[in-house]
Amino acid sequence: MTGVVFARLRDDGVATDEMRSSCFLMRSLYRFALAAEDPLFESGVIIALSRFGATVKTHTLLELLAAALPCMASQAVRATIRWIDDTAALAILPKGSCVAEEAVAALSVAASQRVDLAGLRVQTHEAWSAELHSSSVALSANVHATTAALAAVTNEHSGPSTGRPAKRARCDDRVSHVETSKQPAGATGASGSSEGLPRRSKRLAAQL
Repeated sequence: MTGVVFARLRDDGVATDEMRSSCFLMRSLYRFALAAEDPLFESGVIIALSRFGATVKTHTLLELLAAALPCMASQAVRATIRWIDDTAALAILPKGSCVAEEAVAALSVAASQRVDLAGLRVQTHEAWSAELHSSSVALSANVHATTAALAAVTNEHSGPSTGRPAKRARCDDRVSHVETSKQPAGATGASGSSEGLPRRSKRLAAQL
C-alpha cells in the first residue's frame, strides 16, 4: 500500500525521487534512509545553542538572533528554533542568509551582554555534531571498561569449586559413621584392638 501511495504522490508531482526509501522521524534532526547515509532533515545555516537556563523560551532565542545578526532585519529571513532539550536548541536560518562562523561570533558577543543568557554556548552545527560524537565514543568506552572490570571481580570471588570440597567431606564423614555403626558388637581390628568400635561395643570388649 505504501508503494501505491508513493506512486500516486509522485505522479501528482508531490513526492520527489530524493524522498524514496526514506522515512520522516518526528523528533529527529535526520531522516531515516534505507539505502544511504541518513541525511540531515534541516537545511540552511544551523547554529547550535546550549548551556542556557531551563527557563529560556523560544522568543528569547529569537530576540538574540534578531539583535545579533544583520540578516534578520530582512523580511525574507525567518529563523526556526528546533529544541534538543531544556537547555539546548538549534537555530536554523535560510541557506545563504549568513556565514555560520560569523553568526557564531556575533551571537556569542551578544549573549555575553545578557544576564538571562549567561553561560550560553554558541557553535556551528559541524562543531556541535563532532563534540557529540566524541562524547558518545568516550561514554561507550567507559561502559565497556566498567563491564569488563565487574566481570573480572565476579570471576575472582566466585570460583568453580566454591563450597564443593566441604560438602564432599561431610558426605564422606556420614558414610564412615554408618559403616562403623554396622560392625557387629565385639568386633575388633586385625590387631585385636577395639579402636573404631561403637561406645557400647568398647565397654563389652573391656569386660571380656
